[in-house]
Amino acid sequence: MLPLVDFTQVGKLRVTHMKKVLYLEENEQNLLLVRRVLQAQGCVCHAAADAQIAWLAAEQHQFDLIMVEMSLPGAVAWVSQFKQTPALSHIPILAIVPSAADPLREQAYLAGCEAFLAKPADIRQIRAMVDECLSLHQPTLFAEERLATFTAAY
Repeated sequence: MLPLVDFTQVGKLRVTHMKKVLYLEENEQNLLLVRRVLQAQGCVCHAAADAQIAWLAAEQHQFDLIMVEMSLPGAVAWVSQFKQTPALSHIPILAIVPSAADPLREQAYLAGCEAFLAKPADIRQIRAMVDECLSLHQPTLFAEERLATFTAAY
């Protein structure tokens, strides 16, 4: 896809990079909602219904963010393997979990996810979390847990 061209500056042509997001999700309704939110934010949303397709897409494209439905079979192992792959590990992963108290949240964190979003999430929460993940090289939404782990080790 061609970059977005902004003609708002008279006499200047400015090309902006459209952020690319990969969403690993098999539920069509969830995918449509997130795709609409991402498109409204100026992002391109690629979808994968299974982990193998998501892996191939991640290898072929330069994604700025990957969103993963953690309740999918093998999602935790997929994230862990992804984060251990040097060519891909720099891409932030936003874990989508059934609830903030769900054990998948901790598993996602331990596997290497930088942030999480608990269901049900409204559009504002999705936008805010995607903005956070896209704006920072390393989102700090698990910072409290990382600090507690670091402090406990010393």
